[in-house]
This record gives sequence, structure tokens and C-alpha cells, in this order.
Amino acid sequence: MPARKKKAQDPEPESEEEQEPVDDGEGEGEGGGGDDAGDVSDDGEEGQPAKKSRASKKMTPEQKEKNRASRRRSVAKRKGYRLRATKAGYAAGKASAMGASRDVASNVVTIAETIRACKWAPKMRGSPAYADIDEFEERTALSVVEALPPGAATVIRGSGEAFLRRVVDEAVLRSFEAGRPRVTTATLYSVLRPMMGALRFTVGMPQGLVRYAQTKTINAGGVDANAIGFFDEDSTAVREEAKMLPKQEAIGKEIEAKAAEKKKKRADKRAAGGEEGAGKRAKTRAAAA
Repeated sequence: MPARKKKAQDPEPESEEEQEPVDDGEGEGEGGGGDDAGDVSDDGEEGQPAKKSRASKKMTPEQKEKNRASRRRSVAKRKGYRLRATKAGYAAGKASAMGASRDVASNVVTIAETIRACKWAPKMRGSPAYADIDEFEERTALSVVEALPPGAATVIRGSGEAFLRRVVDEAVLRSFEAGRPRVTTATLYSVLRPMMGALRFTVGMPQGLVRYAQTKTINAGGVDANAIGFFDEDSTAVREEAKMLPKQEAIGKEIEAKAAEKKKKRADKRAAGGEEGAGKRAKTRAAAA
């Protein structure tokens, strides 16, 4: 029993020495009595990361205001999406949500978005774009030469939005059933794959992007490898695509020349109409005088 009392009294001077760094701002109550000197040093080392983490959480008023503004924008964006989805017929508990791809309560796609989608075409004509040169020529002509007035875009939007809703509904459902928080490219491609036979244009990964990924070297797990595998049948496809590239360049230049000529004719016609209108106005003013 006397030995135990002696051990209980041993830490008392150490606890008094440990109070000195507490006064210097190292922390309060870090060196409690009843621990030996070695334990106190360990506690101090373990306490430092905790103190640093607490210090890192302190933000300046500018950072706090920036975070508040970010949260406000995020909340406003969610509310806007939810309001638009409700108007479009995707509200929970509504009958239109059961078949929203066919029962379009309100359009989600705008006329401007429809025009941009119809007139999209690859701009890098020196790289593979499509598997067929005829499709490249048609898509390029649609994007450069042919005009798409809002009336025609409205007709396209009616059927295009029904198709878009059908694809998105199925992709979201598959992602939800698979436990994925987002719709991936692979999921969307799996939805479009059965429809490719009925579609006019190519649906899938752009050929140029595929070829780039097959030659792009990445470091995966410490090993250098291509982003996408290169198969035997791809060698034949690459040779065929190399023959198409000069044709794509020639077709692109020809289509651009046609577009420039058409634009010049419109400008000349507008200028002639303006001069004719100015002459008529001058005659009217002279007759009135």
C-alpha cells in the first residue's frame, strides 16, 4: 500500500511542469495528472493534427459568403429544374408521369436547342467522323447550307422530344435499378442500341473520339496502356477511314463554297430590295412635295 501511494504521488510534479505549455497556448487540459512523461508527449503529438483540423475549418468572411452564394445558386437551380419538370408532366403522383414520353404536358426542349441539335456536325474534317461518307456529306450540308426556320423546328421538336423522353426515362430507370447515382454513357448507349436499325443517322461514340482513345496512352494502376483496346477488325476500319479523310476535306470545302455563295446572293437581294425601297420612298416624298 505505501508503494501505491508513492506511485500516485509521482505524477504530481510532472502535471505541474505540463501546465507551462498550456499557458503558452498549446491547449487546455492537455497534460492531466496521472500520466507519465512519455504518455504526455504522445498525447501532445496526437493533439496537433486535431488542432490543425480545427484551425482549417475556420473560414474568412469572404469564404463564408462565397459558400452561401454557392448554396443559394444550387438551391435555385434545383427549384428551377423541379418547376420545369412539373410543368413538363414529371410531377410525382401525376398521371402524365406514368407515360411522360407520350403525354407531353409542356415542352422541355426549346426551339433554339432543337435547331442547334439538327444543325450539329463534326468540325474536324481531317479526322474520322462517320462510318459512311454519304452521312458525313448530308450532315455537313444540313449544318452549313440548309436553313431551319422556327416553324420547321417546331415540327421536329414534337417528335424529337417524345423520342428524347422515352430514351431518358429508360436510362434513368436502368441507372436507378443498378444503384448508380448518375446516367452513364454506357447506360445511355444500351438504351439506344436496339433502336439503331430504325434511326437514319449514326448513334454512338464518334469515330474520331474512338480512334483517339485507342491511341491515347494512360497510366492505369502504374501500367501504361491504351484507353480503349485495339482489335484486329479495327485495322481494316482504320485503313478504310484513311481513304475517306481526303474525301471529307473536299466535300467540306465544296459545301462551304456553296454556303458562301448562297449567303452572298441573300445579301445582294437584301441590298437590292433596300435600294428599291429607298427609291420608292424618295418618289413618294417628291410627289407629296
